[in-house]
Amino acid sequence: MTIRRHLDRRLAGRALSRAAIVLAAAAVAFAPAPAASSPVYASAASTQDAIGCAVTYTVNAQWQGGFQAALAIRNSGRTAIVGWVVRFAFPDGQRLTRGFNVGSATQDGAAVALTNNPYNGTVAPGNSVLLGIQGSWTVTDGAPTAFTVNDTLCTAG
Repeated sequence: MTIRRHLDRRLAGRALSRAAIVLAAAAVAFAPAPAASSPVYASAASTQDAIGCAVTYTVNAQWQGGFQAALAIRNSGRTAIVGWVVRFAFPDGQRLTRGFNVGSATQDGAAVALTNNPYNGTVAPGNSVLLGIQGSWTVTDGAPTAFTVNDTLCTAG
């Protein structure tokens, strides 16, 4: 059954003009389709807007076989980060020996995870938290190139 016939039947006996029926049919014909029941995925842009972050990694001191580095984690999003885990990978086989201003500092292979302390777990939009790490290296001491905060990829700097 066409939309027009359906509307003619439903509106029969009501005081509507034929023009109103045509306009109603046109509105139904051009209405957006209902949402599908498939999952909805957030785009990277919308995730970054809500949970944006930037990480600066700076080697403060380096000596034969060891280093100390600072990480500044900036919340560039629109909402506070409440509880955080910073993840990155050492590119040259470095080993994490300790973390500063973190609740825990762990390493599994090249992968490093740093978690918040109770006192620095909330980072308001536009603010930063400063962390430090100490580690060892054998051949070279290259800087990590990718960082995530709570599984959101962060920009450099």
